Amino acid sequence: MDFHDYVEAVRRRWRFVTVCVLLGLAAAAAATVLLPRTYTATAQLFIATRDASSDDAYQGGLFTQQRVKSYTRIVTSPAVLDGVISELDLKTSPGRLAEKISAQAPLDTTLVDIRVTDASATRAQTIADATAV
Repeated sequence: MDFHDYVEAVRRRWRFVTVCVLLGLAAAAAATVLLPRTYTATAQLFIATRDASSDDAYQGGLFTQQRVKSYTRIVTSPAVLDGVISELDLKTSPGRLAEKISAQAPLDTTLVDIRVTDASATRAQTIADATAV
């Protein structure tokens, strides 16, 4: 089969092709309308040690890089999330709030990226900021 044969097959079955395209568009429109909207907010932390000399700063940077992955796990700990819940007066549990929050550390950096998803853009950003603090 070459391109001409494909075109001829589409011409003969144009009604079927049209119905399939319309069904696909209808399904996409329904999914867009029915699925809840979610917003993602981010906060980024820079983790550092306070060292005066360059040798101490270098070792402190290495120390921080090694520890920053552990810090990503602390972000969703009940101790941190209890503070966020009480500060923002949220009506949720630490477990449910943890489902909305993720944290990761880019490779070979001392950064922690916090991501919060929520149905409200404002609330997502507020939670991300409070978690970072």
